[in-house]
Amino acid sequence: SITKIAGRHTLKFGAEIRRVDFNYAQNNVASGTFAFDNLLTSANPLAAAGTGYGFASFMLGYGSSGSLQQGPFTAAKMMYQGYYASDSFQVSRKLTLSYGVRWELPSPYTERYDRLTVLLPDSESPLAAVTGLPLKGKLAVVNSPDRPSRYNGDFAWNLFAPRLGAAYRMTERTVIRAGYG
Repeated sequence: SITKIAGRHTLKFGAEIRRVDFNYAQNNVASGTFAFDNLLTSANPLAAAGTGYGFASFMLGYGSSGSLQQGPFTAAKMMYQGYYASDSFQVSRKLTLSYGVRWELPSPYTERYDRLTVLLPDSESPLAAVTGLPLKGKLAVVNSPDRPSRYNGDFAWNLFAPRLGAAYRMTERTVIRAGYG
């Protein structure tokens, strides 16, 4: 940020630029899934004859099947930019006006290996041809003919945030302030 004092004006300019990385592996069942059937605790373990209990097999520690998932590693990134300019103008010894604007540019997410999907609500649904109905909406992979961009959304270029303020000194110990942002 830069501050410049010019007479009764205090000008401020600045920017905030952040690169936000999301590198993680997500697994919804980190401990795995296990199944226990009644075969081991049944009267005849080779033929399920309606005897035995799956919970008894669990208590003995003999599972019938299990699986462990390896979650995909995600390498997502987002860039955030914010720029601002403001002026604090001392109109008189009692009145100060403040005004400015902030422009925010958050980028949509992108993933290093283009493993993102997006919903295209205005595209024709794949079910439209099958059903003969005018259905809309389909999923698409980024960086594909359906979604040529690598981002999961569009950039928002119009995120302007104005700031207005006033401070009036009624007495040496009383100040009235008003602001909008």
